[in-house]
Amino acid sequence: NADNAIEFKPLRPAFTKLVPVPKEYIGGDTYFGEQSKIENTIENLIHKQIDLKEFNCLKKQDNRVFKLNDVLTTKKIQGYCNALVNFIVAGCIQRINGAKNNENHKKLLYSFLVHSESGKPAHNWQETLTNSIIEKLQLAAKSSTSDDPTFNALIKESYEDLSSSLQLDKKPIPTFQEVLNEVTKALSEEYITVTKVNSEENVINMLDDTGQLKLRSPLHIFIGGQVLDRGITLTNLIGFYYGRRPSKFQQDTVLQHSRMFGYRRELLAVTRFYTSPNIRSAMELMEEFDSALRTAISNGADGAVQFIRQSQDGKIIPCSPNKILISQIQTLRPNKRILPIGFETRNKTGRNNISTIIEELDESLTKLIPFNAVEPKLIDIEIALNILKKIETTLRFNDKEEVPVFSWEMAYSALTHLSHQNKNAPGKVLIWTANNRNSARLSSPGSHSTYIETPDSPKTEGLIAKSFAIDHPILFLLRQNGKKEKGWNDTPFYWPVIRAQSYAKTSIFALNTIE
Repeated sequence: NADNAIEFKPLRPAFTKLVPVPKEYIGGDTYFGEQSKIENTIENLIHKQIDLKEFNCLKKQDNRVFKLNDVLTTKKIQGYCNALVNFIVAGCIQRINGAKNNENHKKLLYSFLVHSESGKPAHNWQETLTNSIIEKLQLAAKSSTSDDPTFNALIKESYEDLSSSLQLDKKPIPTFQEVLNEVTKALSEEYITVTKVNSEENVINMLDDTGQLKLRSPLHIFIGGQVLDRGITLTNLIGFYYGRRPSKFQQDTVLQHSRMFGYRRELLAVTRFYTSPNIRSAMELMEEFDSALRTAISNGADGAVQFIRQSQDGKIIPCSPNKILISQIQTLRPNKRILPIGFETRNKTGRNNISTIIEELDESLTKLIPFNAVEPKLIDIEIALNILKKIETTLRFNDKEEVPVFSWEMAYSALTHLSHQNKNAPGKVLIWTANNRNSARLSSPGSHSTYIETPDSPKTEGLIAKSFAIDHPILFLLRQNGKKEKGWNDTPFYWPVIRAQSYAKTSIFALNTIE
């Protein structure tokens, strides 16, 4: 049947079962699922953003960039320094709470993993750098009785950050003074150990009876590379600094690196994951991909995932699952949102000004549907694509900024594919417009993401999609005022958001394939 030609049904022996996922297990859905994108959730607070340039500072020493004397104050490795302080403070909070619960102090041991480079010279430098940060903290802790401002500020910042997630998780929060005393004790009594893990011989000697890396002190920092790819687990891992950035992300390799997965529910509130926006974005793609396959398998005989790509003549055609590049896919599922993030608008005046295009869009859109209409309108896919292509010319991505990957080509293809899933009215898209919006370009300080990712509101666009986008995808066009104080170019623009219909078939759309 030609209609089913693009469906891929995952095969499994009849006697096998999907392994159930207990509540205690923390995996990709916790880290990269929808909940992680909502501010002020535990899943969102896990994430800490690292500037891509910082990873280069962890590759080799360069005194022109910063000197070891300045490790606590330099902006160049601020993310890494904060990561280590957060780990120490988090470990101390767990030890305080554990002692109050009369838990065995020998089990109150916690680990942190640095996994950003594969070369041994880089690991040697990371070891030097890490020890230097700890030594500076130890010196500051000794003078903390005289209220060392840098030290106290670092501990306070971590304490407040961790308190936010502990409160959400309804976990006890020790007083700041208790934590400050415990951190000072941990540093002065050398509770912290730093270990490189970069050879097979090393690893064999480091494993305990359960096959996990031994923790020889209350707070243990592991620095490693490829040797950690091979299924080694770390007890009570509460901090993971991850900077491995291959030219092409391979799903099995990257997910093997995710040492923070496991039965760690109790530690979630004090766990932190540090990486760059692009690496996180690639991991989110992988989680969507995995989740789609799992859903298909759990649906048994009815479960199917379409693996598709666009042919040269523009048609959507089947694609072999083993021919896709994981870094260039879009998982289409019911209610999936597709939108550009982190862009800038083109200028208001000058040769490439966007004023004329915005005026044209205003005129054509108001003829189609009034702003903030009670319900959306069904239009032809060709009209929707023409609108989007005009909007594309008004937005641009700055090559100097690390923004989440967005492909207009993929967005057009995805919308076209979704519009043809309703056999009764193929090639149709719902459209809804709003004006006078004031979304900012940048997220608030402390957010895991640099850029605003939700110009659409769950209470407005979310409800409209839920009520009307049942059999057809919906295209939201949100006219922003684009004010300077919100990070824009002081010119209005349209921010498009595509949302898949409730009855969308799960599809893996590949932009490029492996020949």
